[in-house]
Amino acid sequence: MNNDQAELGDLTGRWNMIAVLPYNEPTASTTNFDATNLNIDLPTNTCSPTDVTKLTEIRDSLLTCIRSVFYNATTDSYLPYPEQLKTVQGLLSLQTSNELFGFFSVPIKYRKYGVRFEFSGVLYKGLGFTADIGVSNISQSAKFVDMTTSTTCNKQELCLTACPSNLTPLIACLNPFSTTTVSTTQWGNVIKCVNTKLMDKLNDIAKATQLDLCNYNKTSIEDFHGEIFYRQAFCINNKRSREWPRFLLIPFFQLGGTVAMAKEGSDNVAFSLPSGNNGFNCMTFLGGLSLDFANTIEVGGEGGFNHYFKRKITCMRVPTTEFQNGIIPYQTEVCIDPGNVWHFSLYMNSRYFVEHTSAWFQYVYINHDKDNFTVLGPNVSLATENEPPNEQVAVFLPGELKCKSAWTAQLFNFGLNYDISPNFSLGALAQIPMSRTNAYRSSTLFVSLNMFF
Repeated sequence: MNNDQAELGDLTGRWNMIAVLPYNEPTASTTNFDATNLNIDLPTNTCSPTDVTKLTEIRDSLLTCIRSVFYNATTDSYLPYPEQLKTVQGLLSLQTSNELFGFFSVPIKYRKYGVRFEFSGVLYKGLGFTADIGVSNISQSAKFVDMTTSTTCNKQELCLTACPSNLTPLIACLNPFSTTTVSTTQWGNVIKCVNTKLMDKLNDIAKATQLDLCNYNKTSIEDFHGEIFYRQAFCINNKRSREWPRFLLIPFFQLGGTVAMAKEGSDNVAFSLPSGNNGFNCMTFLGGLSLDFANTIEVGGEGGFNHYFKRKITCMRVPTTEFQNGIIPYQTEVCIDPGNVWHFSLYMNSRYFVEHTSAWFQYVYINHDKDNFTVLGPNVSLATENEPPNEQVAVFLPGELKCKSAWTAQLFNFGLNYDISPNFSLGALAQIPMSRTNAYRSSTLFVSLNMFF
């Protein structure tokens, strides 16, 4: 989305409905289209089959409707019309980076509630452990906005010369053809065909592709995370005169891992989200350094990474064209090797700046490298499976998923702790997103009860 803000459902682009349809053969006819599917048959696999017949029926209905726009009742014949309006490939060529023609925008409301339990202890001279697990409820509710009609023309769009009023759908003002080839009225009728024969068939397309578009709401245990840590404090300036600040220099290291226990996301449920790492186990490493000044503040920084172990997904949706996004109609067996997650943070802690009350601030930068996807199922078009290897055509394009898998986020955390006794404290945390790329902009509020023994 060119680094612009986007709806949660549009993070990797709006949903392209034209790209769901099977390609059809070009034709030399000036007044008709060829309903023959291009020979790009998918290999046999064990996944739930897509109803290609239904998708073909929707495609042919759309192309027939477009053809009817050019019917001349006076002569009882069809006028010649552009090649781009006779094939799915041609319709895709009319789409531009504004993602209006044949696209849905999908605003999503995201909520997550949960409780976490953390246990931490020191074993011997700075060597300790931490273990945590939780339970959470995740919900997502979505609506579909047809960009073909919802975006209206305005002065900023610089298209008023082609529009009768500001309320005209923007796409109607962006006729890609000369008016001598396709008049403004004809182009408007083509858009109506796209709306009624394609966009209004969303539920039929979802059923044909085995995709559940219902709102999502699930409760699950979260992944188990454990780690061992080592930290050692060194007194600095303790024996020098008072003109030098006394502080503790504290290097620390953490080595741990996460065991996948949480509910995984489903590729057949459009708005499902995993409650953890989506079934991927991982190892974590973190190192840092803090300076704890006596009776004032503590400042420090840390950095680390998470390495996820690859695993096989029996049925995963993988694009078969570069245009598919949102609804990906076909599935195959895939091995996913997730990219590493790197993070860096700076923090400041003011312990007991008010009696029994401490505050801390933290800036965090997170970067997720691109994932690698390897198709394990058959990946050669049936039309070319008997050809030499260098002439065979791949059906699935996992590289399209890889290109959209990287993400970054910058966060600001603010927390307060209040000691209510030597053994108990209350805490509150707010996490505020600062910037992100291809990631949710979610704010987090957290309260805690800490017990010390």
